[in-house]
Amino acid sequence: MSDYFAITLTADATSVAVEIETSWKTWRDSTHGIEVREASPAGDGRRWTWLREHHLVVKTRTALKHFVAVGGHALVEGSLLSAWWPAALEPIDCTRCHERMPWISVAHPPKGIYERFARGALRQAVLARDEHRCRLCGRSPDDALDVKLDVHHIVPHANHGMTMSHNLITLCKTCHDGIVDDEHQDALEQKLWLMEARSHRTNHARGVYRYRHHADRAGVTVRPAEPPVLEVDWDWHGPGKDGRLIYIIIMDNAVIRWYPLRKWRRIAQTA
Repeated sequence: MSDYFAITLTADATSVAVEIETSWKTWRDSTHGIEVREASPAGDGRRWTWLREHHLVVKTRTALKHFVAVGGHALVEGSLLSAWWPAALEPIDCTRCHERMPWISVAHPPKGIYERFARGALRQAVLARDEHRCRLCGRSPDDALDVKLDVHHIVPHANHGMTMSHNLITLCKTCHDGIVDDEHQDALEQKLWLMEARSHRTNHARGVYRYRHHADRAGVTVRPAEPPVLEVDWDWHGPGKDGRLIYIIIMDNAVIRWYPLRKWRRIAQTA
């Protein structure tokens, strides 16, 4: 097996997110939108380059150990991935709440995904990601005492919107109350997804930072990468204004599995 599979390792406060490029295989339950998808070769990684996000090309066991230690993006050679973690190549039952959201593994969803409200660490993480500012008008409680912030579902919870960071956004109460009908909701979605495409690099970097923090605490040794980050010479802008199209393409094919830190540590230590 000489194909390469695109894998991304990031984390939040309590879990590791393992994202892999997939292709559709069949329906598990079409009524409830549950598909069976499986890992598929991902080409040369230029989609990450279009978003200006570095990646590794993993061809050896040493490079694999380095990738598992530092996280981020990598193209992992197929036979190496199969020998390390064959479950990564098995079919995945997954679902999502919108065509511009990533697929979520049914067996390994993020904590609290079906709850009505974002609570605790998730709510604080969304507010921190958005720098405690409304993502529409830019106002913050630091600017005016009358500004109250809400954490809003981009795809409404009533429409099966999942309670996860990809589907949550910080809005002030004024902007939140202004979403009164489907037309306002559609306009909001378009604006927020464009903003998400523009901030993808920053959010990815934060997830990698948290992953490395967890890896360091777990005692995972960082080894020299071989080979180094792939150098490319094509236009990083890619198709679509501001990278919006390429971001949508990435979200359309990615399946994310969330693992508790202890469980992921057991997987990582076998690399």
